[in-house]
Amino acid sequence: MLIFSDEKIFTVDAASNSRSTRYIARQPEDVEPAVRYTGRTKHPASAMMLSVVGSDGKIFPPYWVNGTLQSPQYKNILAHKVFLVLDSTYGVGNWVWTQDGAPCHTSMDIQQYLERKLGSNGFWSKKIWPPNSPNLNPLDYFVWSTVETKACSNYHSSVAALKQSVEEEWNNISAGTLKSVCSKFPGLRGASLLMAEFLRKASTKVFFVSQL
Repeated sequence: MLIFSDEKIFTVDAASNSRSTRYIARQPEDVEPAVRYTGRTKHPASAMMLSVVGSDGKIFPPYWVNGTLQSPQYKNILAHKVFLVLDSTYGVGNWVWTQDGAPCHTSMDIQQYLERKLGSNGFWSKKIWPPNSPNLNPLDYFVWSTVETKACSNYHSSVAALKQSVEEEWNNISAGTLKSVCSKFPGLRGASLLMAEFLRKASTKVFFVSQL
């Protein structure tokens, strides 16, 4: 079983993507101003979320992070929250932890902790995950955009309201959809041969983690 981790920051501003959002009109003036312009604040309030999902479609509760995620806080979340839930759900030693190249993931302290806690076969070291490869994480290539599009279509008056909207959409992701998305991971273009071999040897379930 594989577990993937990632972080995602949401802001109280309404989210929009100028590259993927398109409107058909004869003239720009034919489009409503509310559609043509998306308001932005200079320094919008924000929140970061760490989440864990399984390739069997199971969705775990999200973990909200205060400020910038540093190695000590990341280690505390793993040791006292995430790993306890995974062990309780799937059994000790029945899953493999993976994470991208974020500084809080690749620090010596975290790498040594994971080696002691999970063993060399229980996690992917920083040498395994290719740099700049969001297409290898289902949270990056599907989940985050899906949640953000629905939860952040409008401005939120507070961080608390933002978190509530994000969690509602997070919990609305169906097990079937998530399982289908995760099943596509091994065949993605750009997956390294090392990853493919690791996946071949791993057991049947894959897990993904991330932070919003």
